[in-house]
Amino acid sequence: MYGGSYDTLNPSFEYGGSQGKLSYYFDGSYLHNALGVENPTDSSNAIHDHTDQYRTFGYLSYLIDDTSRVSGIFGVSYSDFQLPNTPGVGIGSAPSGNPLDNDPTAVVPGPFDSTQLNDRQNEQNYYAVVAYQRSVGDLNMQISGYGRESSVHFMPDVPGELFFDGAAGDVNRHLYSGGLQADLSYALNDAHTIRGGVSYLGELASADSSTAVFNTDPLTMDAVGAPRTINQDSTTHGSFYSVYLQDEWKPASKLTINYGARFDLFASFISENQISPRVNAIYEATDSTTLHAGYARYFTPPPLELLSQSGVAAFDNTTSQSDVPGDRNDVVHSERAHYFDVGITHKVLPGLQVGVDAYYKKAKEQLDDGLFGPSLIISPFNYKYGTIEGVEFSATYAKENFSAFANLALSKAVGKEIDSAQSVVGNDTATYSQANAIYLDHDQTWSGSFGASYLWKQSRGSTLFYTDALYGSGLRKDAMDSAGNTIPNGGTVPAYYSINVGVEHRFKIGSKEHLKARLDIVNVTDRKYELRDGSGVGVNAAQFGERRGFFGSLTYVF
Repeated sequence: MYGGSYDTLNPSFEYGGSQGKLSYYFDGSYLHNALGVENPTDSSNAIHDHTDQYRTFGYLSYLIDDTSRVSGIFGVSYSDFQLPNTPGVGIGSAPSGNPLDNDPTAVVPGPFDSTQLNDRQNEQNYYAVVAYQRSVGDLNMQISGYGRESSVHFMPDVPGELFFDGAAGDVNRHLYSGGLQADLSYALNDAHTIRGGVSYLGELASADSSTAVFNTDPLTMDAVGAPRTINQDSTTHGSFYSVYLQDEWKPASKLTINYGARFDLFASFISENQISPRVNAIYEATDSTTLHAGYARYFTPPPLELLSQSGVAAFDNTTSQSDVPGDRNDVVHSERAHYFDVGITHKVLPGLQVGVDAYYKKAKEQLDDGLFGPSLIISPFNYKYGTIEGVEFSATYAKENFSAFANLALSKAVGKEIDSAQSVVGNDTATYSQANAIYLDHDQTWSGSFGASYLWKQSRGSTLFYTDALYGSGLRKDAMDSAGNTIPNGGTVPAYYSINVGVEHRFKIGSKEHLKARLDIVNVTDRKYELRDGSGVGVNAAQFGERRGFFGSLTYVF
């Protein structure tokens, strides 16, 4: 049982074991709190932000004989979210700010208090995997089948959204997918292990929406009349085929090289394919120093469930009209990227290991996504060109009952020429990107995490003390140039940090039973810090980090 601040209640269980040739594991949890989505204000308590989340997971494995087994995995999640509100939001695109105007019989009330909005979202996921594995001498093989059903349903407060935004869209999306995958490996000799596989994934995605809007005056673009509803339904099929072959080569005892290639074919509203070579090497230079380097070509189709094939022309001359000229809503493409990575880890002292890793990615049709409306449903789009590069530093130390870690990362991520889904991105941003590189919205120059713990052992139990901290130099926001023009993602919010502390005591009850009691203090300094300010490409609201919270748990192990 875990709970505490922000109405947090989080009971959970896990149970596993074996009986003969059967092994099993199950877990389940329920989470309720009043901070389901990041708070759009810096207050301690968010307004209208409760969530209820149910999850369960299961695993079964049965040994058929000494060389084969069959296993199954399943999972379920069901989550309800309230979308948090911001006080003091001004009137929007409704006629005179009041949806009742020009329609005395309308049932839409107004004016409206922004703290009373009742936007909600439901998310569901169900999946199952069945696999058969067999080993015959130096040959290992597996074949598996899997299926998944996912859905997301955004339910707006229609009167409120009409009052503030001039549009209210009820969005319901479903994804049904299933596939097969077969893999094998064969130890050819002491120096070579061959691996290969094939897979197929079939998907059906439906996107249904019902959007209430106002008509607009063609000359003034002001909202007029009573709201009306535009219904749009679309269904998209997709197939994804893959085959790969690789060799794990050990030319020397301390050197391992993996090389191979993969072919992918994506067939849906667009048909694309790619052959992707890859190679990487790991070299144990000494007992304390390991080097690695690699290259891979990647092919990443856009998530089918996040795409809607409905046109934007239906919203012309309404309060939900796109500012992109014409019906320009180019299809989202698969990302194609070259990725390079090189790094080293070194044991400086007994218990102390440090590492550094550098990476560089050059992409065409760089995929990105954002929130372009009031819902939490993201929409993908492409930059024609993208570059992501960085370096990461890490250190870990463990000696007797004390351990510590530190990670620090420097990164830069930019894209240029938005060439798909321009209708949701917006005309100004899409036009600016044609001649200028834009920092991606998740770009953060510096990121860090740090922590330490100490275990104090006693005769009838033990006590663990720990602390950790997060640091960020600030995510992206819009900026202004000297002429007063907006630079998309051209600035950053202020740097931030958060420090957490905790203690956990283990009471030994019997030979196998024990009780654990834990206390956590999150953001112990109660620092107010902003993650987003509401501006930037694909950022639909301000977001603040969690204020100070006190949490505790009791765990019984038997």
